[in-house]
Amino acid sequence: MQSGVIVVDLIMGLIFMGGLLSIILNSRKKGRCVAQTYARVVDFTVSEDYDSEGQKEGTSYHPVIEFSYGSGYDQQGQFINYVVHKPAGYSVSSKRKVKLGSNVKVFYNPARPDEFYVKGHSSTGGFILMFFSALTAIAVTIASMQ
Repeated sequence: MQSGVIVVDLIMGLIFMGGLLSIILNSRKKGRCVAQTYARVVDFTVSEDYDSEGQKEGTSYHPVIEFSYGSGYDQQGQFINYVVHKPAGYSVSSKRKVKLGSNVKVFYNPARPDEFYVKGHSSTGGFILMFFSALTAIAVTIASMQ
C-alpha cells in the first residue's frame, strides 16, 4: 500500500511542478507584455469536444483578434505600421460572450508584438493544477496513514 501512495504523491508532485512552471511562464510573459492597445475580434475558430465514446460534449469558440502597432519610421520617413492577426489565446462556450467586432484590451511585448495576452483572460490553469494536485497528494497521504 505504501508504494502506491509514493507513486501517487510523485505523480501529483510532477503535476504540481507543471502548474508552478505555467504560473512562472505566465508571470514572465506579463512582465514582457507592457505595451497596451485595443484589439478587435475579427473571427472565431471552433473546436468541438468529444468524450471517450465519441459523444459530443460541447463546442468552444476561440476569438481571433487583430490589432495594429507602429514601430517607428523607415529610411524614407514613412511610418511603419504592422498588424497582428492571431487567435486570442482563450476560449468561450458561446459566441454571445464575445461578439464579433467587439474590442478587447491587449497587452503586448513591444519587442515581439505577436506575444500578447488579453486582459481578463489570462491563464489560471497553472494555479488550478497546483491546487488540486497538492490537495490530492495531501488526501492520499492522510488516507494512507489511517
